[in-house]
Amino acid sequence: MELDELKALIQNRMERVQQPKSQAEFALLLGKKTNSVAEKIKRNLLLEMIISAVFVCVCFACYYFSTLTSMRVYFAIFTVICLLFIPLLYVLYNKTKQLTGSVMPLKSNIQSLITLINQYTKLYFRLTMALIPISLILATSLLYFDYSAADTGRTGVLGSITDSPLKITVIILYFTVFFAGMYYFTRWYLKKLYGNYVLQLQGVVKELDDNSIQ
Repeated sequence: MELDELKALIQNRMERVQQPKSQAEFALLLGKKTNSVAEKIKRNLLLEMIISAVFVCVCFACYYFSTLTSMRVYFAIFTVICLLFIPLLYVLYNKTKQLTGSVMPLKSNIQSLITLINQYTKLYFRLTMALIPISLILATSLLYFDYSAADTGRTGVLGSITDSPLKITVIILYFTVFFAGMYYFTRWYLKKLYGNYVLQLQGVVKELDDNSIQ
């Protein structure tokens, strides 16, 4: 084989290797990437359902074995809240599963999934931020009324706290730091479980737009 012919053959093969993929092939690759991300999201939702179920069991056990009326009321309320949260996770899990197996165009599937996850994380964050002060106020109120109703002398403990500006300041500072810590932890937690995957899906949408694929 002549040298020129060999060069031409090598050049021809290199051009075929470097030839850009067709839109169908490119869409298939992005579809696989999307399914991979969706599977990770479903895995995290399943993990949260399991954790929520365990938390329900713990709350119910605290309710069942507690001798204080205030603690029984407190844990009963949170048992009900968690029981309501599990179906929400299950619905989201099923919707994620349906979207990944849908015959809708790839871009529409991804955008629907992004919207769904964003709505869920916003709701999750708002509920968490609302429940933190509510739970603290509820626990304090229930303990106060429980101790006030019982002739055990423990009302003096609560009385000494309310009569001391320094103790009140320390408690308020503790609650403030706790709330700030939970705020940043919840943001990190949601970003770790869902936010990073949403960014990946948004990247896939951008790639689809750049290549004019629906």
